[in-house]
Amino acid sequence: MHKTLLSLFFIITFNNLQAQEIIEQFLGIDQFPNKFIIANQIVRRDDYEYRLNRKGIPDSTYIGALNFNYNKTGQLTDIVHFDKENFLDNKYVYWYYDFGLISKKIGYTYLKEKRYGKNFNITHEYGYDSIGRLEYNIFYNQDTLFVNKEKREYDAKGKLYRITKTVNKARPYISNIARYNDENNLETIDYFYEQNIDYSYSMQTDTIAGGGKIINITKIKPGEEDQYWCTYKFNRYNQCIEITGFDTVGLVKTRYTDKLVYNTDGTLYTSIFYINKKMNRMYKYYYHK
Repeated sequence: MHKTLLSLFFIITFNNLQAQEIIEQFLGIDQFPNKFIIANQIVRRDDYEYRLNRKGIPDSTYIGALNFNYNKTGQLTDIVHFDKENFLDNKYVYWYYDFGLISKKIGYTYLKEKRYGKNFNITHEYGYDSIGRLEYNIFYNQDTLFVNKEKREYDAKGKLYRITKTVNKARPYISNIARYNDENNLETIDYFYEQNIDYSYSMQTDTIAGGGKIINITKIKPGEEDQYWCTYKFNRYNQCIEITGFDTVGLVKTRYTDKLVYNTDGTLYTSIFYINKKMNRMYKYYYHK
């Protein structure tokens, strides 16, 4: 659950969290490519870590930043991450088709100390259908030791229905099917391993006071009790304002919470991550004026 919540920071920066983005989070798909076309011209994200001082009060410590760069037409060209010592440790570079959607992304990782291994990169290539929906994503490392492919299918209403994954040209081994209710709210995601349902996520959407809504998500595994997984909370503007989840290891249960604050123009201002109600990380966003 911890990784699921943290990975959300990239996606919700660029767009209000909708059903398709929730699907992508649960399938472990970060930085969905054509969301960057509407990136609201974010230029920087500062990262802070909170630690308790001698008085037991959490103080923020700057730990790094993401910088976003664009071409003259407003397309994102690269994202670079510097740590607190201004060392460039990660970089993403983007290429586009003539019709504006991203064709390729390469992520570079630079190691500060060579004893931990060598620098490496992972390339993502994207393909779209005739109306611009993402149809496939192929990604591989610089040595092509692995080649992963994700194929997407959509239902008659245009909603994301299935993602099928293969590795190194083997037969498809994971197929994820999303189902919607009569109100077009995402209802379940079924995970198939080969031909059998391995587990599912069930999503219950309810309205709350003030015109907002919450989505409670339960994990269902055959032969086991249903397990509460997490909750997404939205305000009346359909902005995701809080995500809460739990992780249990043995007898230890940990609560994770993301709280999100927006500017008056709808762009994300800060996101604060809590562990067991204690502040752990804060991300602050800056935009072109």
